[in-house]
Amino acid sequence: MNRLDVDSYWKDRRKRDESLRERDFERGRGCERSRSRERASGRGSRERRSYRSRSRSRSRGRSRSRSCSRSRDRQHCRERSRERAARLQDRADPRRMTDLRRRLGERGRAHDGDAAVADSRARDLRTDRGDEAVVRGARLLETDDDPRRGRKPAPTRKGRNTESFDPASTLGRPDLRVRVGAPHGRYAHPLRHDDLIIVPGFFGDESDWSTYHALIRETRAAHAELAARGQRGEQCDWMAWHEGCHLISRAVSDCPTFQKVLRRMADYFGVEPSAKASRFNWYKDASDWKPLHHDSAAFNPERARTQNLTIGISFGAERELAFLHATSGTRVSLPCPNGSLYAFGRDVNINWKHGVNALPPAEHDGPGRVSIILWGNAKQAIEEAGSPPLVVNNHGPSQHGAPHGGGGGHGGRGAR
Repeated sequence: MNRLDVDSYWKDRRKRDESLRERDFERGRGCERSRSRERASGRGSRERRSYRSRSRSRSRGRSRSRSCSRSRDRQHCRERSRERAARLQDRADPRRMTDLRRRLGERGRAHDGDAAVADSRARDLRTDRGDEAVVRGARLLETDDDPRRGRKPAPTRKGRNTESFDPASTLGRPDLRVRVGAPHGRYAHPLRHDDLIIVPGFFGDESDWSTYHALIRETRAAHAELAARGQRGEQCDWMAWHEGCHLISRAVSDCPTFQKVLRRMADYFGVEPSAKASRFNWYKDASDWKPLHHDSAAFNPERARTQNLTIGISFGAERELAFLHATSGTRVSLPCPNGSLYAFGRDVNINWKHGVNALPPAEHDGPGRVSIILWGNAKQAIEEAGSPPLVVNNHGPSQHGAPHGGGGGHGGRGAR
């Protein structure tokens, strides 16, 4: 290539570059004019907003799809867990599967001829409803492995250390039936007049004494408020009770913690609000105690008509609630830790005296205890034949007397 050709090449190259620059410049000006017209009309911004909206929708759709996929995976895992649990339960009694399939078929929930769907829905129904028959009292497979082959011992036979082989000998009413209740909700067992009911941890943890201190603090504040109003007398201060064995207070009607405890006790057993009477007992230290006695509903016909249950709750130091059978002299002791609740029925109050055991002098420096007592009428109590008559009180009225009338209680003198 000679020099002339080289010069012409570069001259053409420069012209082409200039034409490209001019074209780009014109296009840029055209784009600017186009964007100006779009801004003036608003069309471009709407299109851009529409594009952004479509982009967000697609993003949300993808997120929703991923979320649905995860939800389906979790549902699949739950179904597999239910199926495994159902298979384990059906091994105990395979007839349950047939029964549930039949029931679902009758309700129209299972597809005709689709046993797999029926089985799956039956398992879901059993798992979702928490079928108690599977957990409690599921029937085992009938097997011929009982060596007795239907033979039972003769009812008249007696053993060297056996009272009787007659099953009817165990059908009588007991002097005392001990039951344990759950601390939450309501009392879930049948309530009988022979029952002594224990509910550990009813009002919090055993190590938490905050309720005990709140009760004493609020009661002292109520005494101080009554004194500031110029009121004096038994209703405005601590009272020595039961020949000075412990203290009580009748100024707790407006104490919020006391009322909260009473409501919880009454709700747990369904006590009628119109038939309640209560008392606030303070065992100031470990030297205080409570002599054995019957509550007045055991010998007072008027109170016996409206009170068939004694409920107590203990706060503070653990003390023993004692029971003494009125005729046989049998003794039963029930430790009552902080926050625990106990209750006993009408016939227990008649057949047994109760109190709080004293401690030996070497242990009198221990901390105090509060017990709140609620007497009332539990509507769900079951009446049974053979209840004892009321106690004949030959000792006359004593200072054991009127319960605190808060919460619908009533007064009057008589042993408490």
